[in-house]
Amino acid sequence: MSYLGIDNYQIDENEALAFEDAKNSSSSLVSDNAKQRGHDLELWVPYRFDTISPKTNEAIQGYGTCKLAYLENQWKVVTLL
Repeated sequence: MSYLGIDNYQIDENEALAFEDAKNSSSSLVSDNAKQRGHDLELWVPYRFDTISPKTNEAIQGYGTCKLAYLENQWKVVTLL
């Protein structure tokens, strides 16, 4: 989905999920991703924001999950928006 601007971006820290042994996670989505990229620590951080729908030109709230992987001694964004 596309958006016309992002305002009031908020991270839902209390809903974040940490996968400390991502390669062996019971979630195939997590373990497959970790095995493909070679990391053991993965963090999912939900977020939300206000925006305008390009289809309807109406104000809406967008949301998603930013997925981060700890790889090579640094955090890397795996997915966003």
